[in-house]
Amino acid sequence: MPLPLAPFAAGYNMNVMERRLESLGGEWEVVRIDKRSGQPAGNPFTGTVPGDLISDLVRNGMLDDPYLDVNSEKCLWINDYDWVYRKRFSGGCPALERKFLRFAGVDYEAWIRLNGHVLGAHEGMFGRIVFEITSHMEEENEVEVLLVGRANTWRERIKGLNPILRSGKARMKTLKAQYSFGWDFAPALKGAGIWDEVHIHSTGPVAIDDIWIRPDLTSGSVDTEIFLSSRASGDGELAWRVEPVGHEAPGCEGVKTISFAAGPQSVGLKFDVPDAQAWESWDLGDQNLYRLSVEVRYGSEPSDEASDTFGFRNIGFESNPRAPEGSAPWTLVINGRRLFLRGVNWIPMDSLLARLDEKRYRKLLTMARDMGANLIRVWGGGLREKKIFYDLCDELGLLVWQEFPFACAIIEHYPRSGHYLKLVARECADIIRQLRNHPSLFLWCGGNELHAKKNEALIDTVRHQVETHDTERRFHPVSPALGDSHNWVVWHGKGNPEDYLEDKAPMISEFGLQAVPVGETVEAMLSEKFRWPPDKKAWKHHNIDWGKMLKYVRNVPAPNSLEEFIEATQRMQAHILKTSIERWRRMKFTKGGFAIWQLNDPWPAVTWSLVDYFGRPKLSYHALKMSMAPLAVAIFYPLRRWRYGDKVPYDIAVINDYHRSFHGLTARVFLGDREVDSARFEIRPNSVAAAEDRRVELDCDPPRVLRITLSDAQGAELAKNEHDLEVFDPVRAPFLARWFSAAMWRWMTKGTAG
Repeated sequence: MPLPLAPFAAGYNMNVMERRLESLGGEWEVVRIDKRSGQPAGNPFTGTVPGDLISDLVRNGMLDDPYLDVNSEKCLWINDYDWVYRKRFSGGCPALERKFLRFAGVDYEAWIRLNGHVLGAHEGMFGRIVFEITSHMEEENEVEVLLVGRANTWRERIKGLNPILRSGKARMKTLKAQYSFGWDFAPALKGAGIWDEVHIHSTGPVAIDDIWIRPDLTSGSVDTEIFLSSRASGDGELAWRVEPVGHEAPGCEGVKTISFAAGPQSVGLKFDVPDAQAWESWDLGDQNLYRLSVEVRYGSEPSDEASDTFGFRNIGFESNPRAPEGSAPWTLVINGRRLFLRGVNWIPMDSLLARLDEKRYRKLLTMARDMGANLIRVWGGGLREKKIFYDLCDELGLLVWQEFPFACAIIEHYPRSGHYLKLVARECADIIRQLRNHPSLFLWCGGNELHAKKNEALIDTVRHQVETHDTERRFHPVSPALGDSHNWVVWHGKGNPEDYLEDKAPMISEFGLQAVPVGETVEAMLSEKFRWPPDKKAWKHHNIDWGKMLKYVRNVPAPNSLEEFIEATQRMQAHILKTSIERWRRMKFTKGGFAIWQLNDPWPAVTWSLVDYFGRPKLSYHALKMSMAPLAVAIFYPLRRWRYGDKVPYDIAVINDYHRSFHGLTARVFLGDREVDSARFEIRPNSVAAAEDRRVELDCDPPRVLRITLSDAQGAELAKNEHDLEVFDPVRAPFLARWFSAAMWRWMTKGTAG
């Protein structure tokens, strides 16, 4: 029976207590342990929690900066030892009180001990670890975490081998972040550490373990499940309050009488929020959030309190016209309105997890939104990011496609043993429980580039956890599959934009081109002797693919210096990305969207990123800021080499992803600084309008750039764009490269079911 509702009923007080958490973050003592003897192998030194072992060793002068030159190769030895992190803290355990030791994330395999008592062992990087320590607490306490070093296999020691192949089964046997074994954009820095928060949690006899919030925008109702653990039987109350966060709206509150049984249990709450305000992506509307606070009382005494934010939003998908047979629907419908997905792929911000903090998260996510992205695909070879990442996506109105931590099992496969699949089930279940209340999260994906049949047991295990622990969201078994494409005919197949335009998939979730970062970043990653002329070994260590890079650079005016080389790579990256994106956007909703590989870097390197490790944008970032704006204007011209005196045919298109009309618009075309054309537009909500069959004569010397502006009736500029006619890649991918790419993805995903 629903609780009687009254907005903040008179006489009820929810401010009795706050959740009692004592952070154990800060300085810890670290000791290296010899694996054979189990004895210390050196003097203790100071580490930091949350953090990581490699950062602690660098800080203590025991390792050189692993991001400079080829220094990361000097870090392999740390994996051949175990490491103890030790922290002393005060505080006993008064009568009728319970104490819990809570780890939000440990990397990777650990034994945990308190005051000499072994609390237990844990394997897994992403699930929370909770021990009740009531009976072990003393006035002065010592917690020890033994981190088991993942010793290097013979394959991991082969320097010339592709990093993904080099790590092989060693990485697939773990639920550790896969990129830490080395990737084509990341160094091999496995390391270890207590990478997320650690707390002592104090409660009364009844503790709150978790809250599952399921809001429905249509009805304004909230179906909530509160998971509890009780030390004793008895009667009590569950008090709750809902308040708007950052906006004006009614709230509500109530109290429910309950009876506790000793042990774990759950209590259901269902209530209505008056005039519930929707959460929208940033380009559709406001990010209206609510906070649910819950207090459990044993008898009449407060025992524990917890809270979480949530949002009202409904998510669905519509099918795409002319999609290939077997495609899933890829046009997102949020709160009843279709939304074209303009996305970027997110990889961990750092290979050294001590450096993940709110400031960097906020800067990078804000840059993604400012560029026009409304989708963040959290790639499966990376992390379940820290809580602040998802809080910021909620706040910024960025939709999250979250993959589970599995990637690139194409020839080999993840283990199928019962032990491993139990580990998968436990870790993935807790990832879901941690993230499911976030309104920004709209899609779960089983992993990145997994052979569907070879990894069927893994995918089925993950699917079952999603169906059990989150009934609100779609599960996409693996990416790519079911109309979701990874198009690497460009770059890996050495193709050009025309190879993108042949892709009929309704969702392109990976595509990209490498570019060298700006000069300051090159200086930070390579000593002067390695920079120019380039030391190919040192540059390759920082991920450049010379053969492919030189193919693309030769189609830009020839570089003769490091500065010109950087500019040439960035101009080609910008040209190919913006060309494909603008054409796909003109095809909405035949296309449901795209996600560029990749937004960011985990270290200073030459990669596909739009923004480098230090947060410095490449030319492509600025170019795509024009191409990805919700209201965009673009010129569509034949892709060929243009010369003086040529007459270039073109169309003008205005792309409107907003759900409102624009009237009296004027597009003006400029060749250099000279206006050469104009067109008038009226555009309906969420649509595309075009002025076709235009022509301009190239009667000027290089650089030849077509610029276009879009202004309203009052002359205010609403959008702009630039098209660099000097950059053109005439070389299509060889037929065999195109055939092989299509055949490989068909082979990998054959039999995949949604």
